[in-house]
Amino acid sequence: MSSFGEQIRDARRRLGISQDELADGLCDRTYISLIERDKVSPSLDLAIRLADRLHIQIDGLTSQAPLGSFTLNKIRAFMERKEYRFVYELLEEYWWDAAYHGNVPLVRNMAAVLVEIIDSMPGLDTTWVNAMMLWLVDHNERRTAISLGSVVQRSLFATERWVEAGVAGRVLLTLEPAHGLAHRIAIATGSALVRVQRLADAEVYYKLALDLWKPEHGTIGKAWVYHGLTAAYGRQERWDYALETAQKADDIYRMTKSPLYWDARKNLGIVHREVGNRNDAQRILHQCYTHWEQVGDPIKRGEISQELAELE
Repeated sequence: MSSFGEQIRDARRRLGISQDELADGLCDRTYISLIERDKVSPSLDLAIRLADRLHIQIDGLTSQAPLGSFTLNKIRAFMERKEYRFVYELLEEYWWDAAYHGNVPLVRNMAAVLVEIIDSMPGLDTTWVNAMMLWLVDHNERRTAISLGSVVQRSLFATERWVEAGVAGRVLLTLEPAHGLAHRIAIATGSALVRVQRLADAEVYYKLALDLWKPEHGTIGKAWVYHGLTAAYGRQERWDYALETAQKADDIYRMTKSPLYWDARKNLGIVHREVGNRNDAQRILHQCYTHWEQVGDPIKRGEISQELAELE
């Protein structure tokens, strides 16, 4: 297949017009020369204007211009140099044209690059990426949409955009992702909802995560769920339920020797205090204080001191 530049040159010659005439009002003649020799790639806007002037259907060019000789080859070079923001902006510009022309393979390739970028740069404005996800679903690319959506949710979570992370998770779960991924999405969704005080909704998603859990997902995933449920129950002052889940989280973290064990232990001590088990609360919180004293963490030690003070 002819390159983008060759298509421009051949169409110009068929019409019998010069490079000056083609360039008139659009760009410099020398730029047309560079385009025809594939030395540069025009912007999408200029590509459309050139195609219109040459009476060429733009969809005949999109596989070559936006993500052919320029993007799929050169975007990788930009990615290797970690010029993620430039590539992100470039893809935003080109994706609308690819979507308009129903170019599914092109959008699928874009999504693969976006997964890498969003994972590397949390905090990007992903509004247009959400539109791409919906487009992919409409074009029977559900798996690609789920892959893209899950990395978007991780980015939102990492930048503490809790409301958006919760919405993203709820949408993703309607797409029926694979079991293990659905388990992780449900946990993240529950965690995001706890942080915005959507406690009843958070409980629903944490319980869904428990239903989705399988041994191959690892016991630590269960501990995360119990830890989250403890927070949801505690904030609703449902202390009997919180005690049950706090104990389960504590047991799993202890058995797996997780670095989160002492945070879970602290939670267990607080819940014991709230249900009136003062002796258990004091014993557990003193254990936590001794641990943080031994590892030399004055901030954690101070937090435990505050919790112990409430027992006096």
